[in-house]
Amino acid sequence: MAQYGFDELIQADAETHRDPKPFWAVANSDDKLLLKWLNGEIAFLRDEGRDRIDQIRKAIANYKGIQYEAQTSRTHTTKDLSQENKSKVDKIVVNHLYDLTESHVSRAVKYKPGIEVSPENPDEFQDVVSAKMKKALLDHIWYENNFRDFMWPLVIRDSKVAGEDYLFVLWNESIGKEHPASERARSRGKQSIDLEDGTKVSLEKPVFVGDVEYRQVSSADVFLQKKPKFLEVDYLFWCETVNVDDLRADYPDLSSQIKPEKDEQNYDYESLSVKKAQNECHVYHFFHKHTDKLSQGKYVKFIKGLILEKDNLKYEHGKLPCVRLSDIDIPNERHGVSFFKNIRPLTNIYNNITNMINRNQILCSHPKWVMPAGACRLEQLGNDITIVQYKGPVAPQLVQMSPTSREVFEFRNMIKEEFQVLSGVHGVSRGEPPPGVTAGVAIQFLNEQENERANNFMLKVNAFLKELAFMTIEV
Repeated sequence: MAQYGFDELIQADAETHRDPKPFWAVANSDDKLLLKWLNGEIAFLRDEGRDRIDQIRKAIANYKGIQYEAQTSRTHTTKDLSQENKSKVDKIVVNHLYDLTESHVSRAVKYKPGIEVSPENPDEFQDVVSAKMKKALLDHIWYENNFRDFMWPLVIRDSKVAGEDYLFVLWNESIGKEHPASERARSRGKQSIDLEDGTKVSLEKPVFVGDVEYRQVSSADVFLQKKPKFLEVDYLFWCETVNVDDLRADYPDLSSQIKPEKDEQNYDYESLSVKKAQNECHVYHFFHKHTDKLSQGKYVKFIKGLILEKDNLKYEHGKLPCVRLSDIDIPNERHGVSFFKNIRPLTNIYNNITNMINRNQILCSHPKWVMPAGACRLEQLGNDITIVQYKGPVAPQLVQMSPTSREVFEFRNMIKEEFQVLSGVHGVSRGEPPPGVTAGVAIQFLNEQENERANNFMLKVNAFLKELAFMTIEV
């Protein structure tokens, strides 16, 4: 009789409830069939991505300097093992993962991101003016979203820790300046205005002109269509946790159908534990790009039991409305992988050796009086040196041992050099040039070699910024 583990059973159950039809076959169905397909697909993708999300959570814990904890994949509860027995030496973590990550971030943001918009035809006055307007518009949007100084370092850091990061480029009708027509009508005391198509707009609240909005989303909250490569993905889900009262205020006509999810849980990254949802529900945004079988694309916003919005994809560029920055791309895998995966075993060994040295030094390096029992009155020694008493005709002596051999320290340094090489960050950029290298030319050569190694990631950075600029202007 075949035996299955708990994870395999969950995966098999998700496969059973997943509709095998492609999305374009149900895109124009009624809400019931459409919601059934969406719920089945997101359940499958969430179960299929369990290991990936666990790795992201573990990487964030490592970035925070947490290594010695028992974390189960079932409950994600944490327990600090170093606090179980206070008679033992507390374990410490030398957080090289944090330092290496910040070195990558500092290198990537050394130069502020900038985009130059060139006219298609420099001899055409209209093209020149259009290029200048696009450049001014892009600078304004980046300033409004605090992209250069705040959001850009966050994108780099998250891509390094989690393996990838997503920046959604959306149109938000509720931001920007108040629409001039709304401002004039409200100043005259009008309660509503009529649009050209006959639609009546209430003026209980100001009507804004809208603007581009950036939303940085963690890879753990993005679920891609199951395809071998990211470029082949046609649709994705973006999950966010929203308070039920806020959702009811946004959709007053559906407020009676919007209810908190009783059985859902949310992962708290601060406490590294799963907590029960409190008056919250998971809201999913489904985006499908323009394809030959679905020429207008699709956008659906829904919760588990209700569709909140559905429409064609309103962005003329026809792409998924996000830009992705990945750390390490593995062939035939659609999600990026963090460099943590390559060096975490070595940093764990480094910390284990460090704790071994620390324990040895504390327990064995203090001087000890070795003497026959009764050779002297102990209170006359007047110090805290450990005393070892025995029976036998041996003269008292003050003994101090060497608890840790030189080979242990050399092995520890070798491990450090190994994970620095694998991470692409060497001692030069961390203020630690190799022993004996003091010439400025030699140090400059080593620094150039390190930058050469980083070229692959910088190419991704440049492509990310270029795609972000194009998508921002198009939106």
